[in-house]
Amino acid sequence: TWKRREKELSNIEAKVSAATDIESGTVATTDATPGEGSAFSSRTIALISVSFLVCMVGIVNAMLMSVADRFREIATMKCLGATDGFIMLNFMHESAVQGLVGGIIGALLGTALGILRSWAAYGPMAMNHLPGLSLLNAAMLSLGLGVVLSVLAAVYPAFVAARLAPMEAMRI
Repeated sequence: TWKRREKELSNIEAKVSAATDIESGTVATTDATPGEGSAFSSRTIALISVSFLVCMVGIVNAMLMSVADRFREIATMKCLGATDGFIMLNFMHESAVQGLVGGIIGALLGTALGILRSWAAYGPMAMNHLPGLSLLNAAMLSLGLGVVLSVLAAVYPAFVAARLAPMEAMRI
């Protein structure tokens, strides 16, 4: 029993060491050039890029639907003297708040799933060696990316909303 326990502990220590080496960038992946120290393969970067593109298309679609649903509101604001810039900023702020909420939810879920995955792989040792600062940095990065992506994706729908003619919007 003692030898089996020692073997399990050495296997867990080897996994933790390998994961730490990959996280710090000291182990080059198969797609990285030697000495580059990239923790992501080219496939992973391509997958992340495609997921960002899909995310932005979804946000553009949601914001265009919001513009279509609020034709009368936009027309009323324009009739009351709202400028195109004010309407654009209004939609950009709405998108930024949606990106902030989505980023918070995504960061919390991602952190929770990462902790659960490390718990499943390494057991109770995972909590003793939890990289809290790295998790916090990744959560803040994802939160910031969520806000930036949502604001960038809202530029076109906000422009469409700002260019709407008040009389045409009131007839729809």
